[in-house]
Amino acid sequence: MPERLVEQIPLVHQLLAAMRVPLLLVAGEEADDILATIATTAAAQGFLVRLVTGDKDLLQVVARGYDTECLGPTRTRDATIWTISEFESRLAKFKRKQTGAARAVSREAYQALFALCDVINDLVVAELPRFKKLLEEGEANWHSMIASLLADPVLLGGAKVVDDLAADILWDGYPVLTQYFQRMRDELRACREQWGGKPALASLEAAAVFLNMEACRIYFEPRPAAPDTQEGIVYDSISRLGWREDKSAILIGCGPEYPQRLAGSAERFACIQGLLWELVIPLNPDHLINKIKTVLSQAKT
Repeated sequence: MPERLVEQIPLVHQLLAAMRVPLLLVAGEEADDILATIATTAAAQGFLVRLVTGDKDLLQVVARGYDTECLGPTRTRDATIWTISEFESRLAKFKRKQTGAARAVSREAYQALFALCDVINDLVVAELPRFKKLLEEGEANWHSMIASLLADPVLLGGAKVVDDLAADILWDGYPVLTQYFQRMRDELRACREQWGGKPALASLEAAAVFLNMEACRIYFEPRPAAPDTQEGIVYDSISRLGWREDKSAILIGCGPEYPQRLAGSAERFACIQGLLWELVIPLNPDHLINKIKTVLSQAKT
């Protein structure tokens, strides 16, 4: 986790405590892992679970066979039950579709493939319904399969190839989910290229928009007739969302001082909001410190 973000976590906890917002924390664990654990545990016990999030990491929950209204039919009974032979057959078919001249192995592709293998291995070791049969021929055979994937020159030809493989293996290439994943992937790369590796800092107004799980729905609908309602305020903030380059960072906020638009359409805002943690947009320290001082002062009185 970037140092800028680590420094802000205790301050955010103070702010939430002052606002009486409940927190669920597990030492050493990330928020998406906690959400996924609660969701899968509750679903296994028969509860109807809905995760309202655009976090790409939580697509692993979909891969584990849990249904979701947002992303389409991925129940275990509809999805591929993986065996070694099925995995090898699907992999061979996938590789035949990769056309074009041979490409040099890239570091980015290897890192992406390593991460994908790590995810799949976690699903296998946990003996989840769709993946547990991959161990039927023994752990040594499965580990050999992983090693062969990490040395495959076709799969190491580019990060996009790995992303396409992830879509094929984790959710059977379901079109709605794959299109969303690919759109987010393209937006992520475009932002990183535009920002030149600089960290992105969000104003409090921008952060409130990103963290509002109703914001995407609001922006897809017509502009609210009453601008002073909660939905009207959120809609207006999104419409003014933009960024500008500073000496050492990218500053994101809502207003004319941020001339580069971030939400030219509802579809693009949905992608940017879903990529919040991929882009690692911490709060702008200047905005955060001033707000914390104000809230703590009001809490004392």
